[in-house]
Amino acid sequence: MARPFHPARLHHPSRVGGREKFTDESKGFQANMLGDLNKDLVLLLKEKASLGDESENLKMKIKAIEILESELQYRISEYTDVLKDISNLKALFSSINS
Repeated sequence: MARPFHPARLHHPSRVGGREKFTDESKGFQANMLGDLNKDLVLLLKEKASLGDESENLKMKIKAIEILESELQYRISEYTDVLKDISNLKALFSSINS
């Protein structure tokens, strides 16, 4: 049969020492867990910064490619115009020589 609860039993030296040990171990466990979480957080923040830098780098490369593509399209249209002019000149010379 269980003994009835008595507050004085909570302060018994063997219980107080056990409680202090438990509290100390709990604090140690929490510190270890928080330390591991902090390490993970630091790693994740570094990875986030790295990915952010990589993202900005890729955005700059995409913008450069878009500019080059636009320039290329412009030059192609210029060359197309030159080819049309050459074709027209050939036709003109053919008609003159005929």
